[in-house]
This record gives sequence, structure tokens and C-alpha cells, in this order.
Amino acid sequence: MMSTKSQIIHVVLLLALFVCYFVQVKADVVTYKNHYLYSPRPEYLIIPKYAKKDAPNSSPGNGRSFIDLSRFNFDLDCDKTHFTAGTIPDDGTCKESYIDILIFEAPTDKPWTDYWPNEDYCCTEEAVENNNCESAQMGSLIVPPTIANYYIESFLISPDAKTYIHGSTIAKQTISDSGLYVLILGSCEKSTMPIIINGKLESMDPYGYLPADLFGNLPFYAVLYGLYIVLGLIWTYVCFNFSSEMIPVQYWITAVLAVGMFETGVLYSHFEHWNLRGSPSLELISIGLFFGVAKRCFSRIVVQLISLGYGVVRPSIGEDMQRLVYLSSTYFLLSLAYSFGSSIPSSSKAVDNQNNDLLSLLLFFIAAIDTTFYIWTITSINNVLITLAAKKQAHKYFLYRNFRAVLFISLFCTAVWALFGSIVFFDTSKGANGTWQYRWSVDALWEFTYFAVFVAMCVLFAPSKNSQRYSYSIELSQLEDDEEYQESISSHGGSPLKSSDHDAGDSALDNEYGGRLDDSSDPFSAKGGASVAISKNN
Repeated sequence: MMSTKSQIIHVVLLLALFVCYFVQVKADVVTYKNHYLYSPRPEYLIIPKYAKKDAPNSSPGNGRSFIDLSRFNFDLDCDKTHFTAGTIPDDGTCKESYIDILIFEAPTDKPWTDYWPNEDYCCTEEAVENNNCESAQMGSLIVPPTIANYYIESFLISPDAKTYIHGSTIAKQTISDSGLYVLILGSCEKSTMPIIINGKLESMDPYGYLPADLFGNLPFYAVLYGLYIVLGLIWTYVCFNFSSEMIPVQYWITAVLAVGMFETGVLYSHFEHWNLRGSPSLELISIGLFFGVAKRCFSRIVVQLISLGYGVVRPSIGEDMQRLVYLSSTYFLLSLAYSFGSSIPSSSKAVDNQNNDLLSLLLFFIAAIDTTFYIWTITSINNVLITLAAKKQAHKYFLYRNFRAVLFISLFCTAVWALFGSIVFFDTSKGANGTWQYRWSVDALWEFTYFAVFVAMCVLFAPSKNSQRYSYSIELSQLEDDEEYQESISSHGGSPLKSSDHDAGDSALDNEYGGRLDDSSDPFSAKGGASVAISKNN
């Protein structure tokens, strides 16, 4: 019978394989293999593009910017057994049909979908009645008169032959202006068989194949990977020098650092591979997302362990460990599903697709778990500060107060980046699509903030020659001058610290906690913490 740990691993791997198998990866070389286009249900693909003057000119792009459809071919599926009633022509015959291809630069004054009133993309009887097209345009894509920069072409598809578009005017479009371009494929005749699309769409930018809205990730993860390497080397050197003095929390920090180094290295390789080859490596992106979720999960565990005093104030956290395992496992599974679902979107979408609320639901649960972590963390740190103040352990008290300050700064940055993300995604001062080239920076800022907070944790809890003694002894240091400390002492029934307490306190070393604490306000006493442990030792 499998253990709980083995069951969790199996569930995670199956979830990752399921998502990777059933979801089509977004790329700048999009492959269509026996892809069905139904009538009248156009599909669209949004393609962010940089012009030569607005992006680095490097290999493999070498300054070129274009959208190439020349390898597309179409034919009809005349096997009526594959389709239900209503999708077959009224007379039951498989006759020739048309497919319309429309490419245009999305206007910036409003979302491009708003240019099709009532969502009438095809000219039908209803669209004619709504004055959205003329009766002479029946059975074709509607091109709103307000869209100026566009290309459209219709291709006849016969039942007994493939239709190729190479050599046509629309087959290859050179991009002269940076912006969001929309490709719409539509078969608008109601009485027609589905059209089968095969071939590749190639979108090249001046620097290579990486989609223009993601290009900033390439240099960002290169720099971030370098920073992790530098931090890893420094941390390894310090740990090696004081290996005999390391405490459990420092091993957890080492594990998080190793996962972070691996994750950023894989993500940099992923974007570099995508830029050179035209499509992302499913293996690299899956590994990168998996270890990214693992890094965030382990980080929350480390922060919670520290806030509960593990390894610095308490040798164990008792029943809290079980709660932490359950909460972290739930966060890991939900975050893994959300990361795969949001980072590997579908390439093309039907115009009448409904929004999927599953990702929003997952995000809500993840936010709820994060809120639980924050409340639990801050409450635990405050309890530890009360205990340390009552026991007059100065260095530990200042350490945890600084750690709390780091968390408050990270919380402030979280609020700022959330506001920044809202501005980037919803700001219309530069038009509906005016901020698309900055959207990569939202996730980048989160990653940088995470790295900065992690560096602060490494500095606060770095190994030293007195790590073991520091974890299990009293360290008193001029706390009589600290207002917050004195207030904490007074508000919990203790007496203010006097300078004369230094010598006595510093010599009262204890194997585990550094002295007996007979304080009814000790938050650990009810859980077998400080007082109980000391009683056992004494």
C-alpha cells in the first residue's frame, strides 16, 4: 500500500501529464494538424509583433518581422458520419465552400472585439437585419469600416482537392508597425461541411520567434539566474565554513535556494529554446512550472517554520507541523493546476467561446490559502516576540522583529505590484492595447520581490560560528533602550529590563531554551512549549 507521500507525488505527476497532453501550447510557430473549422464559427489568434525599429535585431530574426501563412492548406471533410444533425448541409451533399482569412492590426482606442456589434463576425440574415453588413456580403466575414490596416482574402475549397495559399497576397505579411495583430479564419456559409486545416503559421520578430509580449522574460530570467548563482555561491561558502554550526532552518533555506536556482535556469533555457526554435519545449516549461510552484510552496513552509520559532526558539512545532503539511500540500496542488492552466493557453479560440471560470476559482482558493499563511505567520511572529521579550532574549528578539519588518515590506510590495498589474492590464490611457509590451513585467516584479525577500532571509538566518549556541541560549543586549521591547514587557505582566540583568542573564545558559519561563502569557506553554519543555529538562 502506497504511503501518503507517494500518493501525493503520483497525483501531482498525473495532473501535470493531463494538463500537458490536453492543452495546446501557445507559440510563434503554430502547427495545425487536422484542425476542424466549423461553420459559421470563426476562430481567431492574437499575435503581438515588434517592428524592426522597436526591438533588438539578432539571430534568428535578424531584423525581420513577418506573419507567414504560406504553408497552410485546406480541404473539406465529407464523411457525414462524424457529425451530428445540423452540421451537415440541408441537401446532404458535400459541395465546395469558401474560407476567409483576415489579418489586421488591432486598434488601440477600444478592444478589437467591440468593432463587431452584436458579435456578428459572419454576414448572416441576422447581421443584415442589424445593419452590420449588406446582403451582397452574405456568407463571408464582416470587415468593419473603421478598421483601416487589414488584409483579407477568400479561398475556394473543393471536396476532391486540397487548397493551398502559398503565392497569394495574404500568405506572408511584413510587419512595419509594432502592435497586436489579429488573424481570423472563418467559414461563414451555414450549409457547408467542416473545413480541415493543416500546416504551420510562422511569426518571426526582429530577435527571433519568442512572442513579442513575452520577449522581456528572456533577459530578465538570464539576469535572475545569474543572481541566484551568485547568492548560491555565497551561501554555499558560508555554510561550508560553519557546517558544524548549522541549524534546521538553514537546511530548509538551502533547499529553497537550490530549487530557485534550478527553476530560474530552466525557465531561462525555456525562453531561449522558444526564441530559437519557434515553439516552447513542453518538457522545459513543465519542469520550470513544477519547480516554480515547489519553490513558492517550500518558501511558505520555511517562513512559517521560522515564524513558529522552529530551530531558533523551539526544537519542534508539535501539532502545527501536521497543519502546515496539509495547508502546504493543498497550496501546491492548486498552484500547480493554476500555473499550467494559465501559462499554457490555447493558441486559437472560437469567437463564441465562453470564458472558463475554473482558473478564477483556483485563483480564489490560492488567495484564500495565502491569506491564511499571512495571518498565521504574523500571529506566530507576534507570539514569539512576546515570549522572547518576557524571557529577555535580546538578539533573538531583534532578529524576529527584523524578520517581521521584512514580511511587512513584502506585503507592501505585494499591494503595490497588484496595483501596478491592474494599471498594466486595465489602463486605457494609451488605448485598449497600449500596454501589451509591459505585461511580462508584472510577473517579473513578483519574482524580483520574492528574490529580494529571500536574500533578506538568508542574511538574517545565515550560519555563523555561534549558530548552535545562539539557538539555545539567552542573549541580552541593551533591551532597556528599546521602547517596543519595554512596552511588550509591561503589557504582559513582566518587569522592564535593567542594565544589571545583563551579566546574570548571559550566564544562565540552558540546554534548550536558555532559562525557565514562568509566565502565564507565554503562548507556547499551553502547547507543551517553553514551560513544559523546561520542566522536563529540570
